[in-house]
Amino acid sequence: MPIRPENRDRYPADWPQISHRIRFDRAAGRCECAGECGHDHDGRCTALHGEAHPVTDSRVVLTTAHRDHVPENCADENLFAAFQRCHLAYDREHHAQTRRAAKRKRSGSVAIGALAALSALVMAGCASTEETVTADCVDTTTIAADGSYQTVDDRFCDGGSHASYVYVYGGSYSGGRVHGATTIRPKDVGINTRSGKTIVRSGFGSSGKGGGGG
Repeated sequence: MPIRPENRDRYPADWPQISHRIRFDRAAGRCECAGECGHDHDGRCTALHGEAHPVTDSRVVLTTAHRDHVPENCADENLFAAFQRCHLAYDREHHAQTRRAAKRKRSGSVAIGALAALSALVMAGCASTEETVTADCVDTTTIAADGSYQTVDDRFCDGGSHASYVYVYGGSYSGGRVHGATTIRPKDVGINTRSGKTIVRSGFGSSGKGGGGG
């Protein structure tokens, strides 16, 4: 089967030689599928490379399939020679799962973007009506699909130890995570951390590390 562009770098450099050995040295040009694809072969599939398929009458092109769908795993026991029809049928559910995961990821990205925009608008409103805003130090690599972050100790944001640690503002805290916060630091308000540290006194400059919009 053609290698998807996004997976090309996951195959070893000698993949053509590995695939050829499986298909023609070990399998002798015959499909090795014994029903794993879901079709009833009554034993091993009889399709032979280059000949007409006994069921579809289409020309057989033998490919090499990965049993665990992991291109990096090229151990002999993880590979089997498969006619296109068997290969596609064997991979069908895996491809469906991949598409569903990609769709969820895209949906999550849209939701996170919308939440960030809404949070910025909320914070803009807060700046004119509240004297102080609560800040939480978070690890941005822990962002969840709902836009929440895992909180960490304030010292990670104050020490500049890693770019992934930033303050977020105006969120609600629950179970070690902060929800509905924004990385855009509000202006003209006081900012205190949830632990009680003052980052900005109203009308004064910052005494700590701010988020991305500071």
